[in-house]
Amino acid sequence: MKLCLARFNIVLFMALLAIGVGCSTMSKKKATLFRVHMEAAGALLPDRSMTVEIGKTGLFSLPVEKLPILDEGHVARASVAKARNDFVIIVEFDRHGSWVLEQYTTTGRGLHLAIYSQFGTNYWLAAPEITRTIKDGVLRFTPDATLAESERLVKGLNAVAEKAQKNNP
Repeated sequence: MKLCLARFNIVLFMALLAIGVGCSTMSKKKATLFRVHMEAAGALLPDRSMTVEIGKTGLFSLPVEKLPILDEGHVARASVAKARNDFVIIVEFDRHGSWVLEQYTTTGRGLHLAIYSQFGTNYWLAAPEITRTIKDGVLRFTPDATLAESERLVKGLNAVAEKAQKNNP
């Protein structure tokens, strides 16, 4: 009896492992890394800040804090919208993300939010200047990316947000 139970446990373990590997592989393909960093104000400290090149072609350099203030785990949903002759990415944050965004945009007027993403390619997408407090938890920015890349980024962010909402109802 114990031998049959042991075989059953091994078979069950292998089945669960196969399902888990399949799910994690699928989610990695759809998932998107998304980080929002604050511009480093004042003297640069090598252990806390770094200088990054914003845009695919290095439009400009910006000193930023190494630790992000927000990441893909704070995203509730994302979308791409037309704006005049261009398009913007709209990222809506969850309650905690909205609170963090409000705090940093209140105290950081005149600084930039540096937006990093990895969705096939990885680079610093944009660095919008903070001109007002963002109270609604919605970050809008024009990325240095094609429309197809932006749609892929948004699809990945929504996949991560969906998974997070399932895990934390």
